[in-house]
Amino acid sequence: MRVTILFLTLGLLLHTSCGQEKSHEHADADAVESHDHHAAIAPEEIQLNNGEKWVANKETTDGIKRLQSLAEGYSGQDVDAAHLAEDMLVAYQEIFDKCTMKGEAHEQLHHYLMPLGAHLEEIKACTTGCGEHVQHVQAYLNTYFTYFQ
Repeated sequence: MRVTILFLTLGLLLHTSCGQEKSHEHADADAVESHDHHAAIAPEEIQLNNGEKWVANKETTDGIKRLQSLAEGYSGQDVDAAHLAEDMLVAYQEIFDKCTMKGEAHEQLHHYLMPLGAHLEEIKACTTGCGEHVQHVQAYLNTYFTYFQ
């Protein structure tokens, strides 16, 4: 239930923080509750821009690089996972705070970011086997450069 509330809140933040005027849904509550961290690593809803990468603002790409750096610095110890998740969630929120993207690139970024939030929450809630969650997030973060430049 917490995850559902979190995603509804994140959806609202996404809607308002990027200056997007039109209304759009960011997450289906049922999909959030049934989220499987072993699902495919590549974002399911994101598409390329007619075969080309979307142009992202520098702050977004810097934020993704920051998340990658945090994940790479993980000690591998389950006791450190909650702290890592907190740091990563701060960096994740900064991406939204500094968002200046508009139009379809903005929409595609949201398709990328929403599953990432779920992955970070899994790390935060993790008590054992957290390294697997962190590795999944690292692999997911690496897909950013498949879709954005």
